[in-house]
Amino acid sequence: MADQSTTDVSFNFSTESINEDINRTASSYFIFRVSIIVSVALLDLTANIIALLALPRTHIPSNSKITWMSMCTANLILGLVAVFSIAPAVLKRWIYGQFMCRVFGTFVLPFIIVSVWCLVILSIDRYLAISKPLHHHLIVTQRRLSFVIAIAFIFPFIAFSSGFINGTDVEYNYERCACFKSTKYLQSAAKYQNILAGVAAQLSVSVLCTLFVLIMILFTYARIIIITRSQNRLIRGNFGGLPAQNNERVKSIDRKVLRMLLATAVVFLAAWPPLMIVDLLTATGIAIPESLVFCTFWLSISSSWLQVLSLAVTSANFRRISNGILRQLFRALTCNVSTSVDIEDQRSSVEMSDAMGN
Repeated sequence: MADQSTTDVSFNFSTESINEDINRTASSYFIFRVSIIVSVALLDLTANIIALLALPRTHIPSNSKITWMSMCTANLILGLVAVFSIAPAVLKRWIYGQFMCRVFGTFVLPFIIVSVWCLVILSIDRYLAISKPLHHHLIVTQRRLSFVIAIAFIFPFIAFSSGFINGTDVEYNYERCACFKSTKYLQSAAKYQNILAGVAAQLSVSVLCTLFVLIMILFTYARIIIITRSQNRLIRGNFGGLPAQNNERVKSIDRKVLRMLLATAVVFLAAWPPLMIVDLLTATGIAIPESLVFCTFWLSISSSWLQVLSLAVTSANFRRISNGILRQLFRALTCNVSTSVDIEDQRSSVEMSDAMGN
């Protein structure tokens, strides 16, 4: 009898400890999710606001400046989406109504595509500037560039506007902590062995957002390096070598181009392929862990501030101006805080003197 009671006590104890471990793990994962979303929202807003303030003052070529500002505008809107995702992540439900869910769920992906395609536009513009330096200003005019950027903004919104019009395939996705296109059609396709439609749709988005973009970025930067080195060899052959100062300048240009290529490729590879692979596996009916879906989705949103970071790494002029803006903002905040503290001290001293007088 005593042995039976001892067994029951030990069994209850082990069950309670398992439940405590589950609850502790769930609360830790909840804190992790909310912390990630808050961090992404703050970094996206801060980085892109500073970039929009700093870019007009930089010495970056005007075409690149226009493209970067367009990209930062799209990224800033993604940062606002992250801000509106904080409260639903805390409350574990969407609180802004079905209409706002349709707006966010429909237009998040178009802004992501705009941001990605701006990288392609930047790469092509740099390639034309190096390969055709005498005709670049005639080929890539600001009017043509503005038209291409406008197409990059308009086309994704037209392509994904059906989700906003009917609104039936947009719902709050707890795994991603954001309104998104429903995956019910993917699950039903897997159930009835009609996976090809879902896979084909996801493959088209993956090719549009990742594979083609990555090929274009790598191709343009590889061509830039080949063209600069062939021009250097031509100059050496015609003039019998370059002075040491020019050699150092050529090496500096090569290092700068390689640094741009590395920063752009690392940000792109870290942000987009994981999300596209997860979505492609989901389209085939494979169950993906909730934590992996969450991390890949918010890693793609993090590319909004990672792109600004890559610009800061590759452009010393942008880095210097951004540091100046940050210092000015810090001084303004500290001055406001010190002023409010001084006013509060003066008010308390006046109240104390009045009390002593009475």
